[in-house]
Amino acid sequence: ELPTFIDLLGGEEAMDRIRSASRRTIVPANVVREALLDRFAFDPSRVQTISYGLEPKTRGLSREAMRKRVREELELPADALIVLGCGTIDHRKGTDLFAQLGRTFLLKTAPTDLAARTYFVWIGLTADEDLRKWLLHDVENAGLSDRVRFLSERQDMSPYFLAADLFALTSREDPCPFANLEAMESALPVLAFENSGGAPEVLGGNGVIAPYLDVTAM
Repeated sequence: ELPTFIDLLGGEEAMDRIRSASRRTIVPANVVREALLDRFAFDPSRVQTISYGLEPKTRGLSREAMRKRVREELELPADALIVLGCGTIDHRKGTDLFAQLGRTFLLKTAPTDLAARTYFVWIGLTADEDLRKWLLHDVENAGLSDRVRFLSERQDMSPYFLAADLFALTSREDPCPFANLEAMESALPVLAFENSGGAPEVLGGNGVIAPYLDVTAM
């Protein structure tokens, strides 16, 4: 993890225990390694970056079939465009920023014909029930309850990655988000924030990186 979430999970004390008990610490991205060296004084020779991957899940699946299936499940038009978000509903994952992104796009910046076809769909467990209620409050007040949706977790996300048109990674801090890899494996274009963790590093120039928390730019 990265410094802010580490602070929430035990901070210096937890890092001291890890540092003293481990011969080597493995991290999934260089940005995490740099944080351990700079913030928690880890020995550089004992921290190693190993970028992880994932088993291919979409091999043999039909993108068109998944697009049709998901649109029918969500009762969306056949030509609907889906901007997908994924993760627990909490501030770290930026679910509130995803809602702002939808509101900004649908009400302020998009050409009418494009906005009329676009739906923002977030899938994941609720870690912060209060936040979820406020998000539902906000989209309802904006008249967007049907256009910005928050769904519970799904056992298999592959159909949704294949069905979507864009993946919006709105995390404030994320060491190496697995959903980012799943989107890439699904050949789904990815948007993320700079200075938010390992996503830009993993994308390696193949996604689109917006300035940190700049929802309008995203």
